[in-house]
Amino acid sequence: MTKRGLNTVYLLHNTMNDKPLKKKSTTSKKVVKKPAAKKTAAKKAVTKKTATSKPRKVATKTAAVPSKMIKAVAKPSSKSPVTTVIAKVNVGFGNQLFIRGDGSNLNWDQGIEMDNVTPDEWKLSSSEIQEDIQCKFLINDRVWSTGENIILKAGEKLVFEPKFS
Repeated sequence: MTKRGLNTVYLLHNTMNDKPLKKKSTTSKKVVKKPAAKKTAAKKAVTKKTATSKPRKVATKTAAVPSKMIKAVAKPSSKSPVTTVIAKVNVGFGNQLFIRGDGSNLNWDQGIEMDNVTPDEWKLSSSEIQEDIQCKFLINDRVWSTGENIILKAGEKLVFEPKFS
């Protein structure tokens, strides 16, 4: 007999202990099947393997060059005097100072950019100047300094304060 999901079970009297009969009730449990959970594979983090590359040694072959094809390269001797020109002038932020002239590697058509040492000091040193030269300073290789041309003597260090209009 079942009533509302309860089962009534009567236990028989235990003849040995002379105990009265007991009434025991139990609930029946309905077994409900849950839908199977979908198992998803855990995603593995993708890591890029980078091989530490060692610099490769590249074998180079040099072809034998006939001695007639090799030209002598003029190396400046350590005894060559160094001529240094320093211009003390503030040409403004973002501007450059150039020098033009005649003699050695200078010309009047295109200037050579001087090195900026401090905000108001520009320098050009060369061991290629072997003779006296005439020169002039230019801002951005366009605006000429005022006054006469400057004469540089080979091997000297000269300091100038050029003026620009």
